[in-house]
Amino acid sequence: MKVIFILFFLFIGMGSTAQHSINLQAGPNFSNLYNPNGFFFEMGTGYQLGLNYQYSSNGFGIESGINLTKKTYKSSVFFSDQFGFVWDQGQIDYTYFYTSIPVLFSYSFGTTFKSTPFLGANFELLNSALIEFPDVWSVLPMNFKESCQPLLLSPIVGIEFAYSFKRIDVFSRLNGQFSLNPVFRNDASEFDNERFYSIGNQFGCRFKFNK
Repeated sequence: MKVIFILFFLFIGMGSTAQHSINLQAGPNFSNLYNPNGFFFEMGTGYQLGLNYQYSSNGFGIESGINLTKKTYKSSVFFSDQFGFVWDQGQIDYTYFYTSIPVLFSYSFGTTFKSTPFLGANFELLNSALIEFPDVWSVLPMNFKESCQPLLLSPIVGIEFAYSFKRIDVFSRLNGQFSLNPVFRNDASEFDNERFYSIGNQFGCRFKFNK
């Protein structure tokens, strides 16, 4: 019975400090493709837009929502004659659009100015994938979604810095993630077990309720 009373008062204490909030955030996303055989790509710039719900109590927090993410990277191609003389070069652009659901766990330090490290996982559902070829090829952009995995699982880790007002927090987030499963399907023989890695920087507002 004593244990039950202790758990009851702990629950009441957590409930009295519980904070519900809605996060609106947006910012650039810098992504690239890792190839295990040493083939290098160039990092591209995309974006991330998000609407998340966050529950926090006594500094601990859990957050999830829906994010729209654009990821890009590039590869260079060279045009040469039969003697190997390079007479021109171009760039192939790869663009992916994902709808992602992050699940994040965090702990906040501070009251007015807060620093909050967080970690979790990002579940990314592929919407479309496009290749844009150099102008000299005169080829229209091609959709190659069928060659890609429909779902990626990516661990995510980062830190948030926020300034807190009574009902609103303004914040900036830095985060990095790396996909656990390959970007492309096993039957896409032209690709070889590549994984996405990306760095994001989001800015946003947190609207706080019941406080």
